Amino acid sequence: MKQLDVNVNINWPLVHYKSAVRYLQANTEDIAATGGTNWQKYLPPRFQKRVFYPELWTKEELEDWGKGWVETNVFQQK
Repeated sequence: MKQLDVNVNINWPLVHYKSAVRYLQANTEDIAATGGTNWQKYLPPRFQKRVFYPELWTKEELEDWGKGWVETNVFQQK
């Protein structure tokens, strides 16, 4: 159940976010995929902290929800 929480609520949303940012930053103007919006303003936040099974996680794990993924996959540190 913990792995499901991580995959659905951290891994997939942040992989999608990273891909979207990479694609959208490659273009200097608004593109059709965004409907002409300011995508940086309207993309969902990276840390929505959706948790299916909060009772399975420690307080520290919940406070750091997704942080390890960002450090490893965005900042390339860990």
